Amino acid sequence: MAKKFEFKTLYLNKDGPIRHYTVKCIHENFEKIVNVRETLGNIHIPNLTQQFEGLNSVGRIGLGIQLKDHIEKQ
Repeated sequence: MAKKFEFKTLYLNKDGPIRHYTVKCIHENFEKIVNVRETLGNIHIPNLTQQFEGLNSVGRIGLGIQLKDHIEKQ
């Protein structure tokens, strides 16, 4: 079963069609602030491995999917 993360959008900067988000991701002992960029519906998490440091590859994929869903609901 995948971990369920909580998300809080701390910052949103709109620059034309580009949106820059700073999001706090929380799950039990894990807490990380992540930068995300959205351009015309395409979501990009720069330096994914470094930003999700401390999670294994399965955890990074799960967090990435949940984070994408969070951004799309904004």
